Amino acid sequence: MRCFFYFLLIAFAVAGCSPHPADTSQKRVAAVVNKVEITNLEVNSLYERSVVRSVSGDVARNQKRNILAGLVRAELLAQQAVQQNLDKSPEFTLLLHEARRQVLAGMLQQSLTSATKPLEIETVRDIISQNPNLFAERKLLVYEEVVMPVVNVPLLLSLNVRVGKGATLDQLVDEIKAKKMQFRRVTLTQSTDQLDPVIVKVLTRSKPDVPVVTRVQDKFAMILMLHNAVPIPLTGEAAEQVARNIANAQINNIALQNKLKDALDRAKITYFGEYAQDTSRKKGVALPLPDAALADKMNSYGVILAVSITAAYAFAMLLFSASMRMLLGRVWLPRFWPAPKVQAVEPEVDLWLPEYRASFYVKFFLFCCAVVSVFMLGRQLLQVWTILEVWMVIASIATGVLLGIGLSHLFARSPLRNWTKGLRWVPVVFFTLSLAIAVVVTLRFVSV
Repeated sequence: MRCFFYFLLIAFAVAGCSPHPADTSQKRVAAVVNKVEITNLEVNSLYERSVVRSVSGDVARNQKRNILAGLVRAELLAQQAVQQNLDKSPEFTLLLHEARRQVLAGMLQQSLTSATKPLEIETVRDIISQNPNLFAERKLLVYEEVVMPVVNVPLLLSLNVRVGKGATLDQLVDEIKAKKMQFRRVTLTQSTDQLDPVIVKVLTRSKPDVPVVTRVQDKFAMILMLHNAVPIPLTGEAAEQVARNIANAQINNIALQNKLKDALDRAKITYFGEYAQDTSRKKGVALPLPDAALADKMNSYGVILAVSITAAYAFAMLLFSASMRMLLGRVWLPRFWPAPKVQAVEPEVDLWLPEYRASFYVKFFLFCCAVVSVFMLGRQLLQVWTILEVWMVIASIATGVLLGIGLSHLFARSPLRNWTKGLRWVPVVFFTLSLAIAVVVTLRFVSV
């Protein structure tokens, strides 16, 4: 009911900001309450989320009408609350934020559940055979339970001695009363699959109408006494469905815990005030904190990823410079300022010659290198965009471009321009391979 209330709260908050347009579609809108639309999508969504859904057409329509009636009444109350400026109160803002968290967390759990693959029948049968207490040996237990919130060891020893002498549960309760100890006595009827395995083990091993004194660490003490145990085995399709539910619940819980742990380790959490003090001293309830060692490791990985991005774009600029040399017959000298009137970058080696024409094979080779480079840079960005901060990615790219431009200036003036004059494809291949290595390093650390 609480999640349902949160869902309605968000729905009304959004709906309250949506005035009724002039071209209302009867197929889309279920009702209009004072110019505020209630859509069929809202009604159908709440119907699908309801616990009991009917297959019959008439019953389903009546259920949807009930849902719509509830939405109309709630919308009227919400509009009255707006008229009283309750939507401006701090409490509304807090409830809205809490509802948003609850709904989004529920949607994430639902998405994880929908992504679960169906279990093989062999797996289901293994679960049934490995848990006889839940299936073949399932029993309905009728027992009494006396719970004491305080663990009094001398009293428990005295009760155990009296049980050994044949004392009844009533006599043990009388002794507890005499000691003025708080307790709660109830008679329960539950199946073994609904009980804690430890309680099931104690009850199934005890004799009928013989009390058993036990305790749960130093938390509380209890006396259990079995009255009757009726076999109610769970077999056939019902057993398979229960086994599937158990397995899916475990799988979904593991997936959710892994998702939460991953999000926690990647998060930056700061506690303030009394919570910061409790966190530092590790007293009371433990607050969620990222793994410090893993956080340091992730920071170092972040630096490596930033360096690999910088290196990839630096080699991309050098590759562009070397490709222009093959394509145009000169070294491309990038600059962010106007070129001088007289250009003499390589007056004897790579003069601009109007009659220079790159062959088809050279153009095809450069085209392939360009396609591979663009693909690798795009793959790199896709991998790091959700891991690193946006500013860090942009800064790494800008640094790489500037570094590549500076290195291309050095390349234009270094002896390499003469050494590679006859083999101009060598720098292109080298820079392409270097770019590929930088991208592989990025992918390697992203996977880690």
